[in-house]
Amino acid sequence: MYGGFLILNGTDSRENRYKCGPENSTSALIIKNLIISSLFAPAYISCEIRFTSIQPGRTGMHTSPTKGSYSFPATGDGFKTDSVPTITMKNLSFVQSSITCNGMCNLKVENSSFDQSGVTCNYSCSVKVLNSTFANPTMVPVQSGVACYDGCRLEVVDTVFVQASLICNGACSMNVSNGYFTNSTVITDVNTGQDSKVISITHSHFIRKRSQPLIKFRSRADFVLEIDNCTFRDNHSLPFPDYLIDVNSSSLSVGRVVFQRNTIFGHGINLCGCFKSISLENLSIINVESFILKVSEKTSSTCRLRRVTVQMNNCSVHGTTVNQSANSPVIDIEAREMKMSMNYMQFHSNKRSLISFSANNGSLIINNSYFANNSMPADSHLLSISPYKERNNPPKTTKGEQDSVAGSIFFNLQGTKFSRNKVLTSMITLEKTSAALSNVTFSNNTVEGLGGDIHIKDQSLVILNNSRFERYPPHYFASAFVYSDVNSYSSLNITNCRFKSHFEVDASVILFLRSVISLSIDKKSDITCPLGYFLENAFNVSLSGSRINDTYKLTCKRCSVGLYNLQQVYAILDISDTSVDEQCIPCPYGGNCTREIEAKPNFWGYLEPKDRRPTVKFEICPLGYCEPSPRSFNSCHGYRTGFLCGQCREGYTEAMFSSECHEEENCHNNWFWFLSLVYITCLSFLLITRPCIFQILWRNAAWFRPKNHGRQPLQSLHSSDQQHCSSKHFDHALVKTIFYFYQTVELLLISTSPEDLMNKVTFVRPFISLFNFEIWKENFGCPFPGLTAVTKRLFSTLTVFGTIACISLICISHKAMSYNGCVDHPRVNLYLAAIVETLLLGYEKLTDVSLNLMNCIQVKSEWRLFLDGNILCWQWWQHALLSFIMVFVVPFIFVLFWGSKKLNERIISTRELTMACILPLPFLHYWVVQLCIKKEPTQVHLEGAEEIKEVLHEPFRPPDEDDEGTLYWESVLIARRLVLLCLHSFLADPMLRLLCLTFACLAILLHHLYKRPFRDPIANACETFSLIALVIISTFSLAEASLVSEGTEIGGPRENVFKVLQWIELALLGVVPACLFMLVSLVVLSQLFRLFFHVVMWDQRQPQRLNRAWHFPVDSSRPLLYSSPAMY
Repeated sequence: MYGGFLILNGTDSRENRYKCGPENSTSALIIKNLIISSLFAPAYISCEIRFTSIQPGRTGMHTSPTKGSYSFPATGDGFKTDSVPTITMKNLSFVQSSITCNGMCNLKVENSSFDQSGVTCNYSCSVKVLNSTFANPTMVPVQSGVACYDGCRLEVVDTVFVQASLICNGACSMNVSNGYFTNSTVITDVNTGQDSKVISITHSHFIRKRSQPLIKFRSRADFVLEIDNCTFRDNHSLPFPDYLIDVNSSSLSVGRVVFQRNTIFGHGINLCGCFKSISLENLSIINVESFILKVSEKTSSTCRLRRVTVQMNNCSVHGTTVNQSANSPVIDIEAREMKMSMNYMQFHSNKRSLISFSANNGSLIINNSYFANNSMPADSHLLSISPYKERNNPPKTTKGEQDSVAGSIFFNLQGTKFSRNKVLTSMITLEKTSAALSNVTFSNNTVEGLGGDIHIKDQSLVILNNSRFERYPPHYFASAFVYSDVNSYSSLNITNCRFKSHFEVDASVILFLRSVISLSIDKKSDITCPLGYFLENAFNVSLSGSRINDTYKLTCKRCSVGLYNLQQVYAILDISDTSVDEQCIPCPYGGNCTREIEAKPNFWGYLEPKDRRPTVKFEICPLGYCEPSPRSFNSCHGYRTGFLCGQCREGYTEAMFSSECHEEENCHNNWFWFLSLVYITCLSFLLITRPCIFQILWRNAAWFRPKNHGRQPLQSLHSSDQQHCSSKHFDHALVKTIFYFYQTVELLLISTSPEDLMNKVTFVRPFISLFNFEIWKENFGCPFPGLTAVTKRLFSTLTVFGTIACISLICISHKAMSYNGCVDHPRVNLYLAAIVETLLLGYEKLTDVSLNLMNCIQVKSEWRLFLDGNILCWQWWQHALLSFIMVFVVPFIFVLFWGSKKLNERIISTRELTMACILPLPFLHYWVVQLCIKKEPTQVHLEGAEEIKEVLHEPFRPPDEDDEGTLYWESVLIARRLVLLCLHSFLADPMLRLLCLTFACLAILLHHLYKRPFRDPIANACETFSLIALVIISTFSLAEASLVSEGTEIGGPRENVFKVLQWIELALLGVVPACLFMLVSLVVLSQLFRLFFHVVMWDQRQPQRLNRAWHFPVDSSRPLLYSSPAMY
């Protein structure tokens, strides 16, 4: 056969395989290319095929039933060929049979499979395998799927090997791409080089579940092994030394290779011998239970000692675990001469030692790498550098070598970070090494022993430059950042380094340098201790580079209880042997120095600069502004911020009736405006009509009581009028008592927590606010965005001015309607009296806002507003408020006192008195001028003055022969409010404020008992009861305020005591609403009974009997449900 195509029909060939011809049969010579392929289906062949080159003059071939031999002429025989013949095997399936090619030929295997068989090529042949499969080659020597010997060229593409080796031995070259190896080994053993001198394995996958190397490379020439973009995964082996990649005496290049979930006892990459260079790039190691890289020097007669260069770039080692040897590092380097460079390395979550570098003369350079979350389970180091130790002849150290500093190993570490690693001895161990660490960060590493982050052993020179050392809780061990052995004869140079400890233990060691070490530190290096700590120097030594014979130890020590220290940063050169008392400061008032300095509840601290060191000063916060927080002395409650927590954060606004901050987007509550309008309108009508509410309720509840039975008509009439006036006196006095009580009690209550009883009982705050011109409801607290501590106070006064405006508007409307004849002409004095009553009841609100916005405290040598510490005092609006206080607040008391007497003496008109109440200061000056010129006052005609007299005089005792009376008592009530408001506004300390308020309430009670100002004795008794209740409430609040002033929270056994006190306060506050509820309930039940009674009487048609049984005088007040006078 002279070449061409051989087509095999593959139909049913699985059962009927193709076999070789009879033994000793011959065939034609192949003198040109031959292609053997199949048709319809892969052809199954059970015949061993050999292609052998022949010498010139030999022809023919020999076959046997089990194998076929095809001879072809070598180049230069009688048959001239242009090139070596190419034999192509396509779409074939070999079962227990192989292909052997001897001599010079080109063999191409494509889309074929080999079961228990393989391909062997000998003597300068070329083999190319494409898209084929080799499985279990038991019929082939050394169980090889593809084997090339003696000068072969091998190319394998897109091929699968299952328990089948790929062998390239001798002077061969090999290129493997897109291969898939399962329990298979790539074996190369080259001795003389080809032109390329490269063995390349790319884009391949290796899986192993038995003990054998996946790649085994031996070379006695300058070959380069390249492994690129390969994956080694899910590998397992028996527990004895084994390797994934075993390389002996050659250069190695590995790039973009992934090792994943390997479990071997040995090394991932084992390099042994005399190497020229080793390059590993983009290597990824994941969950490997093995060494990753082992480089060891092996001396032999065929190996010349030379300096080895190892380069690792962009490699990642993640999740390596410990096998049988816990001290085995991930990267283990042992050589006499070694130069190793590692750039952009990543070591994460490994559970073994990472790098061990041993050399007599060499260097290790690590740049821009990251070591994180690694843990060493045994006595091992994260990174260890030491001299190379001969196994048989260990080096001896002379006396001169001991006195010298540093060995012949150079270590350079730059731009690298060590974070959250945990080791037993040290992060980095240096022995006989010249080390330069620059821009290195040690962050939150845990060292259980004394070794520290850097452990300096014998004869080392260490330079630390621009590096940072930091440790955080929670795990602390007594290890320093830098530690040196005893008699290390080393040198340490520290330049521009930062040492920072965050451990809250009694003592945290920073530097621990044992004897015989030279130390040099520049002025830019410093140590940062936690708040409340000071830096202790065990010995005051020179740091100029001289040798230290004693131990040098720097420690951050905690201040004693009751002392604090804010200085955290210490320049090492400025450290002296200073005692605790000289560095720690006594805790200031308002501070808690149990650990580090913190603010007590309701206190806000700020730094007060001093010449030597900063101190803290505390100011009392407005209630609800500040909140204690660990490690802070100026923390705020909720979303508050700024000086004294006086403002809300950006995007938040003040609540109307509390110190809370709400998001601006949620501050559009329209119900607030509606309820405020309803409140102002109802209050205006009540002030205009001034109904005797309690009298009306009582008359309708006791409608069945006969009045003045058996009296004469004239006597009955006089008695009825007198009783009516007495009821009005009592009713008006009771209203004044209730308003004064609830306006004053708001100044006495103190609430430190939303869990307080006053905040839990929802009706208390809203009920009190009704008497203070407020509509208090927590859900309505944010009517519009932009409210601040100042504007919301000013805005709260609009209810007073709104009530005055509403009364004026009603008066104008009444007068306008009277021109049309719809109603009678209005009594202007009635409306003027309502305005005066509004000023009397709203005085507390106006004065409280004015005085609060004038209260300033000194913070950092500046006067700031207490309600908002971000505002400096004496703003333009404060000048306006000061004018208001001088024009209205203070003179209003004297106008009431003097005007009440003038009104009683009938020497002032109602309009003038009303204007004097609105503008007190000008009219007070006018009256003083009248008094000075001694102008005789003339009596005026007080037509319709009864309304204004009802406001100022009616509840109080008129003068008689023995008593000057108390018609001026309204001025006394206003003066009481002013005194209490001044104490409440300008005394920031809650305890001092409540103490003064308690004494003021007690003095007011005694004054009332002495004067008894009301006409009605029952009214005096009610006032006495209310003043006693105020004294009780202020005393109870004083007990709570004493704890607030000391910054002590209520807790423990005394918490129950304060709950009892709060229940008593709640009971006193609930007397009025409880009485009103009982009275209204009684009225409803009484009127229902009355209705039922009339229905029964009407049904029995006995009106005359009813009239005789219930006879009332003509002039008595008729119950509301009586339909007509005929019923009487």
